Amino acid sequence: MNKQKPWIAVLLSLVFNPLGMLYLARPLLALGYLIMIVVAVFIALQQSNDLVKTTLPFVPSILAAIHGLLIIRNTSSQQRPWYSRWYGLISVTVMFFTTVLFIRAFVGQIYSVPSASMVPTVNPGDYIVVNRFGYGQYSSQYLGFLHKDVAQTVTHGDLIVFEWPTNRETTFVMRVVGLPGDRIEYQNRQLVVNGTNATLAAVDQSDSQELVTEKIGDTQYIVANTLGTLPKSFSTVVADDHLFVMGDNRDNANDSRYWGQLPVDHVVGKVVSIF
Repeated sequence: MNKQKPWIAVLLSLVFNPLGMLYLARPLLALGYLIMIVVAVFIALQQSNDLVKTTLPFVPSILAAIHGLLIIRNTSSQQRPWYSRWYGLISVTVMFFTTVLFIRAFVGQIYSVPSASMVPTVNPGDYIVVNRFGYGQYSSQYLGFLHKDVAQTVTHGDLIVFEWPTNRETTFVMRVVGLPGDRIEYQNRQLVVNGTNATLAAVDQSDSQELVTEKIGDTQYIVANTLGTLPKSFSTVVADDHLFVMGDNRDNANDSRYWGQLPVDHVVGKVVSIF
């Protein structure tokens, strides 16, 4: 039996606070601090104040370090379980981050949106949660694990994240307006899919911009048009195994109108939540 060293508990807590609690043989506290980290990061992502956004995720680690010192101070020597020893801590760390990589690659991932191409649906600085399961592009942090055919059904109006065809290391978020075989037309701000006009209805207007709802299929969303400009008309047929995508910020989006149709195997996943 031996007593844990305070400096190790503090160091582990500051690096990744659940490890500090595991080192102190407090597995329930480790779980509690892990949940606290997730909550703190989630709250921080929604803050506009840069100082709060930067510092809030570190608060649980500081609390865990102080808590760890108090635990050691009030605990005598004890029999240490396997997970509180060096080999146990390494094993737990490897298992945890392997699980995180697996979830990011095969289940879902959070992305930050830097551009304004999807305003007003997705604004710069927003975060989107993407379902990756069934879309074939299984990778995480530039590590490619598996590449398969898309098993999920992509429909008109879906918000998808995809690898840009001219640079697959860059990911975009756009709206699907054309499926393989569709004829897509765009004239005087009217989207036409297979001869059927997308339903339009005015929402709001300022001196420089108008917002309108657009509906294709069963999906309705808001698009932004810049007043005083008229986008170029076009007509095209979507090729097999390709999609036609457009930004909701119609006059300020670098989409399929400019770089071409999107190969289906570039789809990373579907957006399921925005915050």
